[in-house]
Amino acid sequence: MKQATIADVARRAGVSISTVSNMFNHPEKLSPDTRKAVSEAISDLGYVRNRYASALAGQKEPVFGLLVTGLDHGLPLGIANGAYEAAKKAGFDLLIASADNDYVINDHYIDFFQGIQMSGLILTPRPKNHWKPGYKLSVPSVITDYLGSPNDGCFVGADNIRVGVLAIKHAANLHRHHLAVVTSSDDIQTLYLRMQGMREEIRNYPEMILESIDAYDWRDPKAGYEIGKQLASRQQQDRPDFIIGMTDVLAAGVIEGILSTGCSVPEDIAVMGCDGNPMAWCGSMPLTSIVPTGFDIGVQAVHLLLDEINSEHHQHSTIVNPVHLLIRESTIGRQAHNDAAKNLALINSSIHQPLHR
Repeated sequence: MKQATIADVARRAGVSISTVSNMFNHPEKLSPDTRKAVSEAISDLGYVRNRYASALAGQKEPVFGLLVTGLDHGLPLGIANGAYEAAKKAGFDLLIASADNDYVINDHYIDFFQGIQMSGLILTPRPKNHWKPGYKLSVPSVITDYLGSPNDGCFVGADNIRVGVLAIKHAANLHRHHLAVVTSSDDIQTLYLRMQGMREEIRNYPEMILESIDAYDWRDPKAGYEIGKQLASRQQQDRPDFIIGMTDVLAAGVIEGILSTGCSVPEDIAVMGCDGNPMAWCGSMPLTSIVPTGFDIGVQAVHLLLDEINSEHHQHSTIVNPVHLLIRESTIGRQAHNDAAKNLALINSSIHQPLHR
């Protein structure tokens, strides 16, 4: 059976070949009726577009590539969801790939995405604190979860210094005095900036003690468990009353380690996380953390790509997203957590009530 061509699709739909081409490259230029007619013709004829032929002809595909280091954390999943929604609204597809924390695979996908003539790339490299992009990209690109200089490109991330500040303020508001932060020696910018914020803010509370405990792997809850158990087993006068997990995975493990010793959370030791990772929120109790930021980061990354594609006067920029505490049972207790949830439900209910004149 002869394979359908773009000319066959145009004849079946009653449109020009350029209109069919716009269906693939600029669907936002077509009316809903025209898009429907072309889509039905494509389906009826079983037409499959040869994307590699387009790439060889130097045509950019209306597709963005998103390359993340892994899909084992709520942040890249949030970025993917936000980027997908923003790309779809702008008439672009989104192709997602995971490097699985392997730099060789990461470089392979960067070469692959550029080779198939994508319109733009969103990269989440999980880089070191003083990292700079070590590759020259042939397409517009945005780096997420990292705050770099606009001289080096476009960047979007969360305000991780503020995360550290909020953690200390929350402990102070709860009248906790002996703080321990469970972190990692890995030179990752997000961890570094959170610690910087904590050290700066604790200067405002001279009565507080802040000790740092190194976990062997910030992605492993077992590391948090062992440290939580160790800290809770100290003599009462020596153990912290507020533990900050630099990641939610560590914090969730810390809670289980504390509970295994017979100590209570948060009465004896309050615990919070710092990275708004819903994938770590399935432990013994709701975890105080940061409101997830990934979705907004993904949306903003696409907007930066669109600006670079469409504007002759595009200037690289760094967007720093504000962060907010999500206060829950692990620091304020079950009753206070339930009361807060009820109050929020009442507020939401009143907002959505119809107006009566």
